[in-house]
Amino acid sequence: MGKIISVFVNEAIMTCDEKNKIDFEILSDFIRHSDTDVSKFMVMNGKIIRADGHIGAIRLANDTQFEILPKTGSICDSKKLLLNQLCSLADLPYSANEISENTAKNELFIEFFVKMFIKECMIIIKRGLATDYRMVEENSNILNGRLMFAENIRKNFYHSEKFYVQHEELTFDKAENRIMKSAAEFFLKITGTHQNRTQLRNILRHLDGVSVSKNYSDDIAKCADSRNSKKYVNMLNICGLFMQNYGFKQYFDKNIVYALFL
Repeated sequence: MGKIISVFVNEAIMTCDEKNKIDFEILSDFIRHSDTDVSKFMVMNGKIIRADGHIGAIRLANDTQFEILPKTGSICDSKKLLLNQLCSLADLPYSANEISENTAKNELFIEFFVKMFIKECMIIIKRGLATDYRMVEENSNILNGRLMFAENIRKNFYHSEKFYVQHEELTFDKAENRIMKSAAEFFLKITGTHQNRTQLRNILRHLDGVSVSKNYSDDIAKCADSRNSKKYVNMLNICGLFMQNYGFKQYFDKNIVYALFL
């Protein structure tokens, strides 16, 4: 894991000196040339880059990591306060008070939610992933389901050994699981710890037959109407914090692994 720099909102993130020259160049280039609204979260004034009133986390391609915290006492106290506030915002039943001071000093606050996401996913996987039925049409060697007469004649006029059928197929490719897979891939991209990466890859192996979410809002709406979503609630709420409009804004660049601001 690279170095971690924790600062408070409205304070300097870094100054351009010999020690920070490469990090400063990467961050200043991101601010100057980004075609997004990232400049409202960080302000560059000469040789100083300052956090402009928003909490967030940034990881550079060289593995330097920054976090911007609300100012409430020490770094550790501020981080715990922020985590408790974010858990309340996302209706999550976690408490940052369980985090040791050593962990709070040596991990970005983002890693707390990566760990909670992993925990919730493993609970779901142990209880069994939700399944659904989908309608499948195929040219089969077995008469399984409903024979589609017109299509069967067109496709199998010279192949009487085949049957064009329609039938239901049990699948794990369900909205809740698509969201889980999309979030696991996202967290795999942003986590800075080997242990989290290993566990996220394990979760993705369990979701091998599931596609990623192509329409996040649509899949969220499907989850709200699903009777199977109860065991997914905490996992979905973590995803909402990072992947919905009320949560963190995401930014990426060639030399920025991620930048998240709230």
